[in-house]
Amino acid sequence: MDNRDNSAGAIAVIAIGLPMLGLLMFSRSIGADFLTTGSAVLRSAMFIAVAGILWYFLKTPIRATSFGILTFIWPCWWRVLDSIALGGIDPDQPNPLSLSFLNEDRFLPWWDTDWCKYGVLFLLMAVCAYFIYKAYQDRY
Repeated sequence: MDNRDNSAGAIAVIAIGLPMLGLLMFSRSIGADFLTTGSAVLRSAMFIAVAGILWYFLKTPIRATSFGILTFIWPCWWRVLDSIALGGIDPDQPNPLSLSFLNEDRFLPWWDTDWCKYGVLFLLMAVCAYFIYKAYQDRY
């Protein structure tokens, strides 16, 4: 029997297990659901990879690229905010503690309201537009 088979399996377990353990610790530390946090991290990583490729090939200014990518990443984390507000429950699952006959918006924390979510989104868009304007104004 060859020992290379065992070492490849151990490397695969470590390469997959350590990031999952880190993600589990992160999701527990912020009080969110593991799968919801994992989904947000995966989407964020994809957006960051696309932004890096665009930045490399198009040579866009780094400030505009970074705030532009934050504009796309921020909505990915809204479900994580919902999960934190629900006490670590998946926001798509029915909440047994929910009082459906009451207006649930009154019981949301301020950071989980639509005002905060869309306010931060529009702020990021404005800052991105400002840096794009400044970058192209400085070129001419």
